[in-house]
Amino acid sequence: MPDQNDKSFEIHKMDLHTPNLPSETVSLQALYTSLRLTENLFLPYISGSITIYDAAGYSELLPLIGEEKLELDISVFDPNSNEPQNIKGLFRITSISPQKRRDSSIGSIYSLSFISNEYFINLRTRIYDSFMFDNPDEQLKLSTIAELIFNKYIKNNVNEVYEEDGYYKKDIEVEESSKRYQIIFPNLQPFQAILMCTKRAISKNFKGATFVFYETLKSFNFKTIESLFQQEPKFVLNYIPTIVSDGDELDQARIQEEASDQRFIDQFEVIKSFDVFDNVTSGMYSSKLIALDFERLSYREYDYEYVPTHDLKNSTTTVNGKKIQVLTKPNKDGSVSILLDRSNAITNNKLCTQNNDNLNHPNQKIHFTSTNFEHDIDFERNLKQAGGYKEPGIVSDDIEQTKLQRQSQLQQLQNIQVAVQLKTSTTNIQVGDVIKLNMPSETAQEYNANVPPGEHFYYSGNYITSKVSYNLTKEGLITELALSKNSLENPMPDFDLSVLSKEKLIDVLQANQNPELDYYGTPNFARAAKGGGLWVF
Repeated sequence: MPDQNDKSFEIHKMDLHTPNLPSETVSLQALYTSLRLTENLFLPYISGSITIYDAAGYSELLPLIGEEKLELDISVFDPNSNEPQNIKGLFRITSISPQKRRDSSIGSIYSLSFISNEYFINLRTRIYDSFMFDNPDEQLKLSTIAELIFNKYIKNNVNEVYEEDGYYKKDIEVEESSKRYQIIFPNLQPFQAILMCTKRAISKNFKGATFVFYETLKSFNFKTIESLFQQEPKFVLNYIPTIVSDGDELDQARIQEEASDQRFIDQFEVIKSFDVFDNVTSGMYSSKLIALDFERLSYREYDYEYVPTHDLKNSTTTVNGKKIQVLTKPNKDGSVSILLDRSNAITNNKLCTQNNDNLNHPNQKIHFTSTNFEHDIDFERNLKQAGGYKEPGIVSDDIEQTKLQRQSQLQQLQNIQVAVQLKTSTTNIQVGDVIKLNMPSETAQEYNANVPPGEHFYYSGNYITSKVSYNLTKEGLITELALSKNSLENPMPDFDLSVLSKEKLIDVLQANQNPELDYYGTPNFARAAKGGGLWVF
């Protein structure tokens, strides 16, 4: 808890704008008891609540009916920074909590929930638009489409009268995606359209399918989680138990904190360390996609496996004298394609071993989708044969490349989650930042020589910030973080990925040399193996 005498923040504006008083505002600075703002990596808005002790009956006099806006301008004084950080923004009131009265008090206590003003602009806006061009060179990448939608339908519609400093018109930061698309948005809200883009886009620089659309106090963001992993840690968080440290050690640690990027953790809790049920039902370990091609009246099957990519990618092996190429792309011969997790995690140490019996069971989670895989190639060929008139610009949406691995990759990030509360006040952190956490070890050093002194062997290391909450009270500012990790800091004992992966591959290939044995229940799969066709594993 912050020191009551420590002035950790200063409120410049905490004003309520109401349509009943268009030229006036109501300051809540003297009325509030707490203010909470939350950023979430998986939500396209900031949410929060402000708790008020109302002894003047403002809820009746204004009245509060859900048409109000909350304007915030707060400076936060971080002892580790020379410059104050700012909380600025305009929010829409969404609801009022039940009003409670203290014993024999004339005042009532209630909370006003609020959400980003941009999100409300989104709710009342619909897109009837297409991004389609006859010339493939004119087609746009999904990252460009997302940026155009945001600027046209959101940013350009923010014309509030309370933007003297211009900070309400947030920009969007965009990571470039890899492929050009043509797309139609039929009666979608702008944020729905952008979220639709996140589900199809693949980064130009990474092979995963983890685009997310989220808001921070500084900007909106259309980025991959993989790109966020590449950041250097903004802070190093340390937990020093007071029961094993005397006052001198704690004082020395605080001195070190103030002179570096070290931060104290007031509280921490491991809120999640694996949920096998969720992993299985979400398809993290293994899943199947049945892609229906209505043009060809056919379908393709794709099996996803959560196995290391760096051991098998672009490699070959020999089975019964035949060279088999290991690929990570959809197969073209109609056989079952086995797709690997190609994303970049925080470390290369997977969340399970090769002995996990949930691997290699794609029927755990089955997806159905339509596809236009290679329709562009077929149309171009057919048109040339018919006389060579203008190509219509059909583009394959490659849903097969993103559907299964995206579901798995997002679930991976839900496996190891830690909640921490910082001792020092700061807003110089946002969702998407990488944090290094030195989690204390619970294993005695003499029993495990591999464990660094004081550090958890598997759970220490870099995390991504998935949620940030700023809780302002009369006593000070409390910063709460939710940290997520999609891999272990160190490999499990005797976990030789390269050997295990190669042996597994050879066993499966040899089993399928027998045409009578249908390993995956699909004759095409066995025929492809027998004929030496391309395997995707």
